Amino acid sequence: MRLARIICTSLIASCIILTLSRCSDNVDDSNLYVFTGDMISTYLTKNSDQFSDYIALAQRTKLSRRSQSTVMELLATRGHYTVFAPTNDAVHAFVDSIMDQKDYPLSDVSDSIAEMIVKNSIIDTGTADAYETNDLTEGALAYQNLNNRYVTVSFDTINGKASIIINSEARIISPDNECENGYVHVTDKVVAMSNDEISQLIGQADNCKIFSRLLQETGWADKLNEYRDEEYEENHPEYGNAIGSTGGNVKEYKCPDHRYLGYTVFVETDSVFEKEWGINIKLSSFGQIENWDEVKAQIVKHCEDVDIYKETSDNAGSPTDWENEDNVVNQFVAYHLYKDMVPFDLLVIHMNEWGYSFKNTNKLAVNVTRNYESMGKQKRLFRITEGESTDGKRLNRWSSYDDDTYDELTVYDKGALVTSNNGNNPNNALNGFYYPIDHIIVYDTHVRDYVLNDRLRFDLTDYMTESGANGFGNPHRALDFQNMPNGYLSKVYHITDESWQIDFNEVQPNGWVDINCNEILILGQYDVTFELPRVPVDGTYEFRWGLSNASWRGMTQIYFGTDPDNLPAIGVPLDMRAAYSSPSIGWKKDDPNDEQSNLENDKAMRNHGYMKGPKQYGLLSASGVSTSFRDGNGSNMLSMRYIIYRGTMRADKTYYVRFKNVLTNPYGQLFCDYFELVPRSIYNGEKRENIW
Repeated sequence: MRLARIICTSLIASCIILTLSRCSDNVDDSNLYVFTGDMISTYLTKNSDQFSDYIALAQRTKLSRRSQSTVMELLATRGHYTVFAPTNDAVHAFVDSIMDQKDYPLSDVSDSIAEMIVKNSIIDTGTADAYETNDLTEGALAYQNLNNRYVTVSFDTINGKASIIINSEARIISPDNECENGYVHVTDKVVAMSNDEISQLIGQADNCKIFSRLLQETGWADKLNEYRDEEYEENHPEYGNAIGSTGGNVKEYKCPDHRYLGYTVFVETDSVFEKEWGINIKLSSFGQIENWDEVKAQIVKHCEDVDIYKETSDNAGSPTDWENEDNVVNQFVAYHLYKDMVPFDLLVIHMNEWGYSFKNTNKLAVNVTRNYESMGKQKRLFRITEGESTDGKRLNRWSSYDDDTYDELTVYDKGALVTSNNGNNPNNALNGFYYPIDHIIVYDTHVRDYVLNDRLRFDLTDYMTESGANGFGNPHRALDFQNMPNGYLSKVYHITDESWQIDFNEVQPNGWVDINCNEILILGQYDVTFELPRVPVDGTYEFRWGLSNASWRGMTQIYFGTDPDNLPAIGVPLDMRAAYSSPSIGWKKDDPNDEQSNLENDKAMRNHGYMKGPKQYGLLSASGVSTSFRDGNGSNMLSMRYIIYRGTMRADKTYYVRFKNVLTNPYGQLFCDYFELVPRSIYNGEKRENIW
């Protein structure tokens, strides 16, 4: 998507105040005024020979249970709406298929079916421009539809002509019909959204028979069933605590309207199992695997050949029950599962990495890696990398890089290619996405000791397992501050009622120093504890926290350890108001002509417990990022890393970090951008750790 089209036109503190659900319960009459061109409602009416059935459904579909306003009335108001409008033939075909009756009377269609057809077809982007076809890229769109579901885009060639496919089925046959309040894209089918859970959708795919059976027999199919926090749905605050700005203003920010939950699954298709493990399946006339006992034995053998799976199983008494999470097959399946609904374009986020332009999203720059923690008892790490040299998104890619340019030098393991869709099989479930991969992935000593023997950097917003399902981890959205009620973020182990969680995304160049242009701020008399991912192997690590010191930050005491209810304090309180050039930090700008001086400054900062920010990211730029976080932003803010802990960490232990406000100022911010877990082999190895 071209981010230039979502840059805000009305700014508050250089940001836009929006909520995750932008439609109000009723249409504001003040929005109903005369435009020089057609509104979407007028366009549809003028072409009623094509859209009369869609119009009839939109006229009876209410915006919400509490609203008397209809969707058709919404499309007559100011705004930025993208409508994938099905033709009359498309509506009839869809209704007939659902009702299993030819020429089913449209007037007899239930309100729920009408709402499904209409709301799935409309995206409200708030103050950001509606989607033209030039904005559409492979994967899920940044803004959900009126049903709060992601809409996916794929591309195909039909009769030699390029086609855009919405949600695997609906083809755009008349694009970019521009109206005063958005665009209408005419489709040959209704934009249908599956209401099946992720495991059910995988089970319906004609090329995922083996993996679907694995999900069922390991018990994971029954565990991948969360969709929406109904307790939050019925009982949550509308607004959070007030936040103070640098200008002295105090403002409340809206809480999310929903707390969605979901999953992301990486699936080897049957052909991959056949190619790499020699597994051939025989299907009955009903599509069931007839030789499952034979297939099952082969899978057990291959999983037992994975050294880490076998060692873990042996240590647990070699359980043969596939539902036991120490079983070798269960470990194999769990390593394919991630607890959050991550759209394809956010599997690796491209926003403000070195050389990248947010106005030219089709041209990638330096490689970017996103680290994940898998489901299962062992919580093992995997990573996905993408950049100009990777030829797609690659799962567990292992390469070497040039220390000066960060160009990829040697690819030791190219990694499994992750595909955005599964052909004609939908992969956008009610509670997640699944993505086919072209290579069998396992967690063995090769992955543990080589692929993951690296600086492990986690964007804290992306690390929150509610970010993808609820859209607040997407920097491409014109989204500003919103308050996360206590209990909203599951990776926050403990947070007091006096703590305020504020999430922020930026979508324009404003000099802020955030990786992926998002951050979480903690304010109030806060006391908050985060759960961290497990390290891949026992050893000595540095645990680093991304900082951006400023006068409006605060001072915090840090605690770190394995007992979240009794964490020992680490050092003296950290003052995030300290000037970066102060003797306690000692930051100096790099001299391009004096590498030795730069190295000495890096060493001096490390002696004080600090490091410069990573060169891999920099100030968001339309022409391409050319000012890295090592160089600051030309003012009093810059990115630094604070070394919280250096010492032994064990792979079978979960670690926690706690921050407690030591000031009386409730508006002194705890800045939360990213953290790093770095093994000793990287920060103190034979080769100096690169600056990227």
